[in-house]
Amino acid sequence: MKNPLIDYYREKEIYVKLPTKGTWYKNKPNLTPDGELGILPMTLKDEMLFKIPDSLYNGESMYEVIRSIAPDIVDPFEVSIPDVDVILLASRAISSNEEMTVDARCPVCKKTASYSINIPSMLSKVIVNTEETEIEIRKLKIRLRPNTLAAVTASSIQSVENNRILHILSLKKNDENRDHAEFKKLMEKSLEVATAATIGLLADNVASIELPDGTIVDNIENIVEWIVNSDSATINILKKHAVKLNDNGLPKSFPFTCDNDECNHTFESGIEFNPTFFFIAK
Repeated sequence: MKNPLIDYYREKEIYVKLPTKGTWYKNKPNLTPDGELGILPMTLKDEMLFKIPDSLYNGESMYEVIRSIAPDIVDPFEVSIPDVDVILLASRAISSNEEMTVDARCPVCKKTASYSINIPSMLSKVIVNTEETEIEIRKLKIRLRPNTLAAVTASSIQSVENNRILHILSLKKNDENRDHAEFKKLMEKSLEVATAATIGLLADNVASIELPDGTIVDNIENIVEWIVNSDSATINILKKHAVKLNDNGLPKSFPFTCDNDECNHTFESGIEFNPTFFFIAK
């Protein structure tokens, strides 16, 4: 039987342009004719997930939230990192209020105060970047793309595991009775986990590699093996481009006027975007 309340379910209340426009998605999101994505307000369950920040880093929680608030994205696992912040910010605007409060410190009088930022205004300034990045290293043409949410989540989980190992190592470091063989194994494990996290992210950045003879390599296992056997100069180049590709296209700083009546200095201050920022900060 049809629920008589179905016409009163939540509806898409805001439409935003994704920084990537879904360019690198295998399953293209269902965008409007204007190239925008419709966003729903969060449900009670979604909000509860954001009340437990640690849960956002286990992967499934973030996927559930995006699946809930952005149903026109076919596969949340392949959401490009530049799009994540925009999607969450849009949902925040309609789930709580259009204003976001952030703390900023005046560089003149040194006073720290709370200031409001209009979220729709911020979203209207999103920079779209869908140009394919191609770099050449040792005659290899490497086509790069932003990271996916799945890859970044996997890396975050590995980082948490590595931090756990490092904590154990710090406790054992000054223990004269420690098992040296076990200590060495933990150190090797830490290095292994940290390296795997970096390699996983870089491999996810590489869409394909073209050899001098025109052969295209897009097999992830081949790409991982190539990264493992690359020199540090190559790795640093890939990391540098990855940072640019993962940029969310949102304004990085905002103008504020010091609320100290004796100062009133106009200054700019940056803000940091992360999952807890969107829903914990008020």
